[in-house]
Amino acid sequence: MQNQKATIGDFNGTDLFYTNRSTFKLPPFKREEFAIHPAYYDLVSRGKFRGALDESPFDHLEVLEDIVSSTNTKGVPADYLLCILFPHSLASRGTSWLRQLEQGSITNWTDLKNAFMN
Repeated sequence: MQNQKATIGDFNGTDLFYTNRSTFKLPPFKREEFAIHPAYYDLVSRGKFRGALDESPFDHLEVLEDIVSSTNTKGVPADYLLCILFPHSLASRGTSWLRQLEQGSITNWTDLKNAFMN
């Protein structure tokens, strides 16, 4: 829009404002037609971490790891599952914390655990 006067309507497009600012940049894996069963999203969502003083981040991570270890997903790395399910286990301050991380900065579960514990 250089050299033109912009109007308010010119800024009314989602492509100007919305981008996928995902914190995760996970390596691809070789398994076609994979989907996480909705029941796992439900399980993870039941114990949301909100960032309250009485919540233990260590316990939260341990529960998530237990859930993922109970899945039968041959060919799908646990790192991938943990990182995909993790955002669904957060609410309030937990979600805000995740969104403030640099875009593409998390590439594996170890990075995410370290960032979360710090």
